[in-house]
Amino acid sequence: MNLAFMWHMHQPDYRDESGVVQMPWVFLHAIKDYYDMPWMLSRYNNLKATFNITPSLILQLKLYRTNPQKSDKFLNLWLQDQDSLDMKNYKWMIKICKSVPYDTMAAPIESYSRLYQKESYKHHEFFDLQVLFILSWCGVYLRTNSKVIKDLLAKKSGYTYEDKLSLLEELTSFIAGIFDYYIELKKRNIISLCTTPLNHPILPLLLDVK
Repeated sequence: MNLAFMWHMHQPDYRDESGVVQMPWVFLHAIKDYYDMPWMLSRYNNLKATFNITPSLILQLKLYRTNPQKSDKFLNLWLQDQDSLDMKNYKWMIKICKSVPYDTMAAPIESYSRLYQKESYKHHEFFDLQVLFILSWCGVYLRTNSKVIKDLLAKKSGYTYEDKLSLLEELTSFIAGIFDYYIELKKRNIISLCTTPLNHPILPLLLDVK
């Protein structure tokens, strides 16, 4: 039996009319999935797969190569002084920072699990919540190979603004290398690449299964 694996990277376009990304899902999946999936595949001999990467995903990932905070609403607020946030943005940040599946992403990080279950936050708790949320999205590769990520996870609490800057710099640099890694694996004949129309989110709908 011939069996083909195809992974469809389908992120919708979250940019508004000004070009600013309104939800952080492209950034978050980039640090957890977009590198980890081909990396894990490459660790097994004779196992291959095709990755379908949509133009809307490519365009959005490029925004994070430089000045990501200017291109992403969440990261812009994430880097602001907490006292400058109005109540609407404060509540929105908490909602986003608690938007992960508890059992698989929050519970394994004890300090994040504790904050995840709270209803209100002191100043330093809100700050830690923001950092731990991003750390919870860091994939296996980053947790295994990045000293910055490992050190911040080990710190557990009491994060500083400098920690935020260090974390964002590390992740921005990491995201900038994702497409180069796909190209490297393609040249090594480990993966194949394909694409679909610019804003079409669900590849299976394009297939004629009759």
